[in-house]
Amino acid sequence: MLFKTIFFSVVALSFTSMGSVSTPGGDSAGSPTSGDALPQSNSGRSAEQCVSIVSRGGDMMAVNNCGTRVFIIWCGNLKSSYSASRCGDGPDGGFYTQSVNLDGGKETRLHVESDLHWGACEGGIGFGGRGTHFNDYPGGTYECIPR
Repeated sequence: MLFKTIFFSVVALSFTSMGSVSTPGGDSAGSPTSGDALPQSNSGRSAEQCVSIVSRGGDMMAVNNCGTRVFIIWCGNLKSSYSASRCGDGPDGGFYTQSVNLDGGKETRLHVESDLHWGACEGGIGFGGRGTHFNDYPGGTYECIPR
């Protein structure tokens, strides 16, 4: 199943969601239904319902609000001290340039100044995960791959 990227535009540290996703395994709003636990392995399902993006101390942070590991893929106007890559500069022609594992209840800094595009999948990712953990396409659409 393909998921649409979530897009945030950061202006004076405010941001607005410009996208939505279809999340299997949840209710009509894409939220996990009661009793559903996200697995530690890669189910091939989106985990965007688990992740919130917040501004903290001038930094954009991704917070995992679920009790299990997810991986986040993202790109945007990254801080120059971190990376010169932009969306569409990903490996092998991919859209996303960055990824990180995020355990339940944890947060991570995204090193982005503006134009954040991101997605999330259940489970974890290793180095070079494009094509084995997720596929991404021009414009930011992506799919999580079961493993």
